[in-house]
Amino acid sequence: MDKQQHLGSLVVGIEELATAMSRSEDWLKRNWLKQHEQQGMPRKHPSGWFWPRASIRSWLLNQHGAEPFSSNDNDAPLLTPLEARISDQQQMLHSRYGGN
Repeated sequence: MDKQQHLGSLVVGIEELATAMSRSEDWLKRNWLKQHEQQGMPRKHPSGWFWPRASIRSWLLNQHGAEPFSSNDNDAPLLTPLEARISDQQQMLHSRYGGN
């Protein structure tokens, strides 16, 4: 598996997150810290405009009125935060170790 593709599945870039939040990238750049402090949004990575996918996914699922966040499929079923985290961990382990 391509390492870049694997790493991409672990993080959410600003464009993808802005789309999931129905906001612009500029709005997200101006307001991410306020969202963190007031709404519990996970912190972005210190070296760029990306966030841990599992944490953002769980946070979005817990937000009232938020659109369901899908990592790659448009038809992914809506999962509880715990189910989403487990699914993300299973995907990561499968891509790292393979198997059935």
